[in-house]
Amino acid sequence: MERPDQTGASGVTVLVVDDNAENRALAKAALEDEGVRAVLAATGEAGIAAFGETRPACILLDIRMPGLDGITVCERIRAMAGGDRVAIIFVTAQRDVETFDRALAAGGDDFMPKPFRPSELVVRVQTAMRLRQIVAERSELATQLKRQRDELQRLQLHKEQLSAFV
Repeated sequence: MERPDQTGASGVTVLVVDDNAENRALAKAALEDEGVRAVLAATGEAGIAAFGETRPACILLDIRMPGLDGITVCERIRAMAGGDRVAIIFVTAQRDVETFDRALAAGGDDFMPKPFRPSELVVRVQTAMRLRQIVAERSELATQLKRQRDELQRLQLHKEQLSAFV
């Protein structure tokens, strides 16, 4: 659970990982206009550290960066505790099918080419977070259904045993 000092007015934190200061500033301005707290990281390593500290609801992740690239960062975050619950959107200037496939295979939820319109960025963030929430709720419901099914099977076995006894 996020502490109040880590969130914007909407209670949402988005991590922006991009080596380009202008891209980070543009994303931050667009998000903060919507009351979303933006945490910025200039490298993949810093992004992983910021994820561990802030537990954002969404990550905007550049692919081509010095040091760890965005694909590797995504894979590492997905392997961390809570990494499966965060929405990850790749925002990149690379527009080829191979990069798109690699980004999605690494665990990305969306792929957005640069340059981007701030309004589109906000909508993509909202949509990715909503989809992650739906997936989590669906998983919880599936777990509940399995428990109920197992309990019904136990009850059926008890009923059969009682019938056989009588």
